[in-house]
Amino acid sequence: MSRNLIWLAALLLAVATAGPAMSPVAHSDDASGPKQADGKANDKAANAAREKAALAFAAEHHPELATLIRQLRRMNPDAYQKAIQDLSRASERISRFEERAPERYAVELALWKLDSRIRLLAAQSAMSDADDRREQIRELLLERADVRLEHLQQERARLLARVERLDRSIEELQTRRSEVVEKELTNLLKSARSRAAEKRTSARRKAPADSPKAGATDRSRKPAATEEGGSRGTNRKAPQ
Repeated sequence: MSRNLIWLAALLLAVATAGPAMSPVAHSDDASGPKQADGKANDKAANAAREKAALAFAAEHHPELATLIRQLRRMNPDAYQKAIQDLSRASERISRFEERAPERYAVELALWKLDSRIRLLAAQSAMSDADDRREQIRELLLERADVRLEHLQQERARLLARVERLDRSIEELQTRRSEVVEKELTNLLKSARSRAAEKRTSARRKAPADSPKAGATDRSRKPAATEEGGSRGTNRKAPQ
């Protein structure tokens, strides 16, 4: 594969990203503190992990693209960084659906694989007008249209199911409006009384902890008053 073709394919990939490249680790001649050095190290490690994950994603789902991108690393670093960011963004977006929406995950992954193959074939066809590539692109476009159609049908079914649930909720509220309100009122007042009772119980639990101190203070004062009274009685003269 020629260097021009590699560069052209990478250029198309970079244009398709329409986003900024990954932030490179900044270099400075000034002495930097430990925190700045740690921040640079963390950024470098994060970029390396993102690059590794992006290349693994491409190698698994479009090996030819992964080979192209690895060759770009020496030939065109800027295009390489943009391609890595495109792969990273795509893999992270698709992976979000893997657990919470398996059907959506399968559709998104299939679309990405088709789009990637279509763009690469289009880049190759720009270097030669081979009819076989044109037919390959047409077949891939037809396949992508089928996947999109399936996705739209699934989305429509999901929305229809939601509309049915909303209709049931509307009907229930319309037919049992007073009953629903009374139930909500009962629950609301019950909850308020429960919270008030908890506060009173908490206040009573705190009160005994303070009362012994007060009692001990009163008892400590009484003997002093008695002694004072006794001394006064002793100092009084007996009547003659």
